[in-house]
Amino acid sequence: LALHPDKIQVATGQVGKDPYICVWDSYALTTVSILRDVHTHGVACLAFDADGQ
Repeated sequence: LALHPDKIQVATGQVGKDPYICVWDSYALTTVSILRDVHTHGVACLAFDADGQ
């Protein structure tokens, strides 16, 4: 789990057969983006840097 510096976006990483990263809008409770087919064994940690990248 990673919290964006804007305190609105949150990223979560999944594990399992088809792991992915999901970016959420925490105010609207909607999905902003899903990153698939990047990881093969799961996502262990996530982070945004200070400028939000």
